[in-house]
Amino acid sequence: MAAPMAEDVGAANDSENDIAALLKSESVVDRWRFYFHETRRTYPWINTKHVTETPREIFQTCYVSVCGLIFGYAYGGYPASRLARERYIEKSQAAVYEHRVVAVRESHKAAHRGFIRYGWRWGWRLGLFGFYCSAFANVAFVAREKMDAWNYTIGATLAGGLFKANMGLRGMVGGAVICAAIGLPMGFVMATTQNAIEGEAIVALIDERRFKRLLWTHAKNAALVKPM
Repeated sequence: MAAPMAEDVGAANDSENDIAALLKSESVVDRWRFYFHETRRTYPWINTKHVTETPREIFQTCYVSVCGLIFGYAYGGYPASRLARERYIEKSQAAVYEHRVVAVRESHKAAHRGFIRYGWRWGWRLGLFGFYCSAFANVAFVAREKMDAWNYTIGATLAGGLFKANMGLRGMVGGAVICAAIGLPMGFVMATTQNAIEGEAIVALIDERRFKRLLWTHAKNAALVKPM
């Protein structure tokens, strides 16, 4: 295998030095400004010239929201359907039906109504909480460029406080404290699992974004100093 040339080594060192200088000079706002700039290229109705794959954070947030909606629907709907069917049978003991099939069908309709009604009550709440938690955790990941338990702890804390905003300041503080206590151990488990499964991919994603952000910063600075 051929040894790397001195020019290539020097270029790599210069790139690393530039990225290190960029990390020291930029702020969280700059990182999010660049992230929004890259995200705009994803959707054809925003920019038709560049269409790339959906960013990891947006896909993950949507995935967690849908999973929360499905789990909440099952958690709240299944017990409610059984209870609604039992109540219908108790209330219709003296009812007269043309056939046994009709009675079974009516009891199943009652179970379906209970599943839809109470499943939706749990589903949208868990889906919304999952959206808040995942969105805030991904905000922390983009800002900190680290995959650890603090991202999920921050996400759970903010999600718990925002989810209980209708209960006033005391409810927001209580929800934030409870979710922070639950989010720290769960975040440790999630971060450990993600680092074990896709740790190299996350590191590569961070390095790629840093390099693109460096090029974007250079192009923006060049455009500012370009003579009229």
